[in-house]
Amino acid sequence: MTGLTPRIDGSSAASAPRRSRAAWFAVALLGLALFVVIIRAAWLCDDAYITIRTVDNFVHGYGLRWNIDERVQAYTHPLWMWALVPGYLLSGSARVTLISTGLVAAFAALVLLVRAGRPRPAVTAAVLLGLAGSKSFVEYSTSGLEEALLFCLLAAIVPLLIVSSSPRRPPVLALFLTTLLFLTRMDAVIIVMPLLLWRLAGEWRQRPRWVLAAAVSPAVLWLAFSTFYYGAPFPNTAYAKLGHGIPRWELVRQGFRYLSDFGSMDPAGTAFAIGGLVLAALRRRWTLAAGLVLWAAYVVWIGGDFMSGRMLAPLVWTGAIVLVTTGPSLNFGLAMAAGAAVLALGFLSPSPAFWGRPQRAGSGRSDHAVTDERQFYYPNTGLLIHRFTETAFEHPWPRRVLDARDEGRFVMPFKWVGFAGYFGGPKVHLVDEYGLTDALIARLPAESDWNPGHFHRLVPDGYVETLAAGDGVNRIQDPATRRYYERLAKVIRGPLFAPGRFREIAWLNLGSGRSGPR
Repeated sequence: MTGLTPRIDGSSAASAPRRSRAAWFAVALLGLALFVVIIRAAWLCDDAYITIRTVDNFVHGYGLRWNIDERVQAYTHPLWMWALVPGYLLSGSARVTLISTGLVAAFAALVLLVRAGRPRPAVTAAVLLGLAGSKSFVEYSTSGLEEALLFCLLAAIVPLLIVSSSPRRPPVLALFLTTLLFLTRMDAVIIVMPLLLWRLAGEWRQRPRWVLAAAVSPAVLWLAFSTFYYGAPFPNTAYAKLGHGIPRWELVRQGFRYLSDFGSMDPAGTAFAIGGLVLAALRRRWTLAAGLVLWAAYVVWIGGDFMSGRMLAPLVWTGAIVLVTTGPSLNFGLAMAAGAAVLALGFLSPSPAFWGRPQRAGSGRSDHAVTDERQFYYPNTGLLIHRFTETAFEHPWPRRVLDARDEGRFVMPFKWVGFAGYFGGPKVHLVDEYGLTDALIARLPAESDWNPGHFHRLVPDGYVETLAAGDGVNRIQDPATRRYYERLAKVIRGPLFAPGRFREIAWLNLGSGRSGPR
């Protein structure tokens, strides 16, 4: 009779294992269904091809360069860049490498989420169901950018810090994983840093310093390498996006517009982000809640981005992690009803990622210069629309560069440099008018008529002619810009151990060179 002891809810203890097995069957089924949704929505954006061009040049012996005649860190995510190298060595295809690596990372992230939610299978199943309705999560689980790897690391770090069998266990592993997060997207450490510092605070003196130093050594080594090789510790995109000279109040106003766009374009993702924050506060996980708030504030502070939902997808995912790790233990029916309600919110989006696919290219641009990137690019790069080959798709950007190359022009200004740079080949030198891949342009002030995320600069007179001639003669007309480029060129174009190069690196990072031409 022991196995049939009545429970408070009227069921028997013998039925508990059956309910648990049924719940975990639902978790597995919904996890696979969510992964199918991600596959169905898989696509690539133009910016992803910026990184893959560096990978292509590296694989073919040109070094970690975007334009092969200068050393500029055009990618924002060193760890993601290295993760793409093996696939590219095997396939030689940008499409195969970017999509397959993204899908592997997305699957791993889902596995880690399920693992974190083991004590709460019903809640985990509901979260998986609801995530299918989040446009931001589904779309940026691929796209060719680093978000899928970022999701993996967050799913490993957050449970490690907030769920621990021993409160005194030092979070050295979490510190190491946060170092990898830094190398995946440097500013993303904002999300976990308050929680990590709180866990480390009481244990700092209890552990040998070399243990903590070893945990952060990958970041230290990379920053040292980047400073030596590229002449700057941080990606060139950081200088292009943060050193533009746009008034802060304009950026903050645009940042709030970005939040508003997120609420209208991804109501299901908004529910996860807010739900995770509220639950963290209710559970008195103040440092975790602080990290979520700080990330949202950071997004507003920098003016958001032009990619709708991308900068807030980490909040959606972290909210899901908080729910599966600290959420209430609901019965299966109630949990699934909550998950279905969040999924239903996804239908309120103008273009749900899980419901249909764009059949023709549209602008995808709102009144506030925030773009539905998948809607814009899917007809050219969607996994289920085009064959999985490396042929150059029909798109005006690479076509313009290929036509110019055929005419004998190998140096040209350009705005959208991802597709154009990769398909144009290593011999084409593109002068990026947004400064993402050009060290000089990144350090010039942006025009007053700007778009979030990409800040347009005017190409200095004589700069293209200087690059095209290749004779070492500086033809830039503006005196201040000409003097600045003479010193910058020693860093990014001269031999690594050229006399005076280290002095110029110090000037570029610690001296007056930080502020650009004056």
